[in-house]
Amino acid sequence: MRNHASGVCASALAALWLIAPAAPVAAQQSVRKAPPQPVQVAPAEPLQETVPSLETVPPQETEAKPVRTTPPPGEPTYVLVYKFRPGETVRTRVVHRATVDNAIQGTSQTAETRSSSIKVWKISDLAPGGLITFVHSVESVDMWEQTQGRQEVRYNSLTDKEVPDAYKEVAAQIGIPLTVVTMDRNGKVVRRDEKMKQPNVNSMPMAHVLPGEPVAVGAVWTTPLEPDVRQQDGTITKVKGRYRYFLEKVADGVAVIQVEAQVLSLIHDPAIEAQLIQRMPSGTIRFDIDAGRVLSQQLDLDKRVIGFSGPSSSMHCVTRLTEELLPDNVETVERLPPVSVNKRKSASDEPQTATRPNTLRR
Repeated sequence: MRNHASGVCASALAALWLIAPAAPVAAQQSVRKAPPQPVQVAPAEPLQETVPSLETVPPQETEAKPVRTTPPPGEPTYVLVYKFRPGETVRTRVVHRATVDNAIQGTSQTAETRSSSIKVWKISDLAPGGLITFVHSVESVDMWEQTQGRQEVRYNSLTDKEVPDAYKEVAAQIGIPLTVVTMDRNGKVVRRDEKMKQPNVNSMPMAHVLPGEPVAVGAVWTTPLEPDVRQQDGTITKVKGRYRYFLEKVADGVAVIQVEAQVLSLIHDPAIEAQLIQRMPSGTIRFDIDAGRVLSQQLDLDKRVIGFSGPSSSMHCVTRLTEELLPDNVETVERLPPVSVNKRKSASDEPQTATRPNTLRR
């Protein structure tokens, strides 16, 4: 699928928390024109934790595993688990923005993308053992792309009858089942059936993984991350990484969790770094403990790679992904404002919000 935030890092539907934003199409085209670079991905090494009082989970772990700590006497603990009902429809608004600046052999180019989408989970089954099965789909999208020196491209699935060539693959996947997922109450996926072909699906988490035990504020847990990267000969290999979660606080029944994507493999090739940078965001999750679901999240990234396509090349990526739980009776679509490359906007600029009749609810 052609991506909406662009080529090196992910697909248009990937940012609907299938967490992996992307880099502009122009960046991908520039990489393809560059001469091959030797690719080296060294074996993973343990990463030093920033909280020294807690144990470090070895990077070779294959299961999501909390760092076990003993809370101080009297310290409250919390059980963080997903809670859904059979037949329930969970809808969220996902907004993704990306700006990528490329410089190759003295030529620079800026590409910007914005997308607003309504993501849907239709809960189809809740097994006695706690396994949750749901159908993941995308109800509607509003997308915009601007590459310096080219005409901007827009598409709104609710209002536009004509679909630009750049978004035809995206339009074909609106309102249909994309993935059938079975996960446990901690968010660990035990079965995933892709109904439509999507790139990098194996490296995209469908849900944030929660600890499998009661935890106190200050607890840390991790889950493996193995994104795919393409080598110079066209083969696909995996890079070892992980998501690191930190329970920052609990207030009014809402757990505030910090998440960081970390690379554990030693990367010596900037061309590989360029494929990874937008797949490694960090940010904040707000989780409703009683309701058992994510209320909102914001994931940000601001990274630069030097030498990804020759010694004088550089790539600077700035992205933001936000997701917000929607009430049952409201459908909102972000109406993306026009953006001129002569008047740069950051990934944090706020779009306008329009409320629409719930005509596409499934």
